[in-house]
Amino acid sequence: MKADDQVVFRPACEQDLAEILALFLASKEGLLFSTRKEHLSIQDLASWLETDDQFPFVLTSGEKIVAYGEIWVDEEEQDLELAHLLVAKDERRKGYGKALLTHLLKEAE
Repeated sequence: MKADDQVVFRPACEQDLAEILALFLASKEGLLFSTRKEHLSIQDLASWLETDDQFPFVLTSGEKIVAYGEIWVDEEEQDLELAHLLVAKDERRKGYGKALLTHLLKEAE
């Protein structure tokens, strides 16, 4: 990540779904590991946007989504977890994963 990058952390929205799906599908092993599914669709991702206990976020650099992650809240257990932490393959080792994690932790407070 360069100092002059226009990096933005924001909630994911419906317009992001195709790019988010591409992050998941970039690695079949990663897809199975992160979702336990062999197939994932835009409809699956759209349903995640509508839940009361999952909060999806994206990290963008310019117009491109470079990372994705979720905060899952379990009110009954009074617990939360970070899930589906993904960085675009061609953007790895540039600090985006660390930036995503930092923002997610701040959001979770």
